[in-house]
Amino acid sequence: MDLSFLVVTGTEAASVTLNPIVLGTISGPGLILKTYSKAKNFKRKIAMCKFAHTTYDKILTYIRSFLRELEFDDERFLDYIKVVDEIIIDMCPLYDKFEDKYNKMFKAE
Repeated sequence: MDLSFLVVTGTEAASVTLNPIVLGTISGPGLILKTYSKAKNFKRKIAMCKFAHTTYDKILTYIRSFLRELEFDDERFLDYIKVVDEIIIDMCPLYDKFEDKYNKMFKAE
């Protein structure tokens, strides 16, 4: 369900009841949440998480196939994993933030 649904519902309810309070109480939070989600760009972050998940899932599939004694070239595979990690790290906007939190919590200096 999209956040625009709240705005449309509030507008329709206010037009039926002729009460501006209904418009404000239903449409107001919808507008605020929609603006907040656009500012935070949640759709792109969700897409990047899905990309990272499917990519790592493919890597796990490769590892399973190698465990079933298929042909394995360790140097090529490790290079592939490094490239995939670099791509995901570069595309993920939150990586630095979580790395800083991790370093503060677990690496006492």
